[in-house]
Amino acid sequence: MNILNKIKVKGEVSLTATDKDGNVRTYSQPNLVTTEGIGYFASKIFDKENTLYTSIGNAIPAQTDTVKYFISEIEIGDDDTAAQVTDTMANRPSTDDRISLRKNITISALEETTGEFYFSAEFRAIQEDTLQSGGSNSIPIPIKEMLLLAKGGVDPITGLAPTYNSPGGSLPDDRKIICRTVLEQPFTKYFTDRITATWKIKIG
Repeated sequence: MNILNKIKVKGEVSLTATDKDGNVRTYSQPNLVTTEGIGYFASKIFDKENTLYTSIGNAIPAQTDTVKYFISEIEIGDDDTAAQVTDTMANRPSTDDRISLRKNITISALEETTGEFYFSAEFRAIQEDTLQSGGSNSIPIPIKEMLLLAKGGVDPITGLAPTYNSPGGSLPDDRKIICRTVLEQPFTKYFTDRITATWKIKIG
């Protein structure tokens, strides 16, 4: 029996945009949890030294030690390639073929009454925090996808958990795509909009 098939993880993404006049726009939809994401949650649920975790380890394709990974970033982008459970950073389109922005998660919380986890990141009301076309006459372009990312590894000097910014001169920690969704309705953030991107996760 593949235990990973029995671990049910549901998610929902939402975007809330507030413009300079205080007007609010919102959008939400269910999301896809990747195989990599299910493996991540399995490694958190079962201690890696536990024999039960060892018994399901072979059922997690190409997994590394995700116990030391932490959900850390939300990415927005213009890639509308259909989301797949097999999505990983390794098979993402080249940065020459897509535009994206990542922001560190600033709020993470557990709603105890519902058992839901929330992760939020802020995209400020500035041009640098806005998806935009290139060139001197750059204009905002629609957000078509959202990704929930985990980063891993430890600081090679202190041995402590990462601060999500790799030490100077070192190779960046790799990332795992925990969840990815392509928006059914593209959502445009204008330069003067502030956006809160939120991911809701429920296990079970």
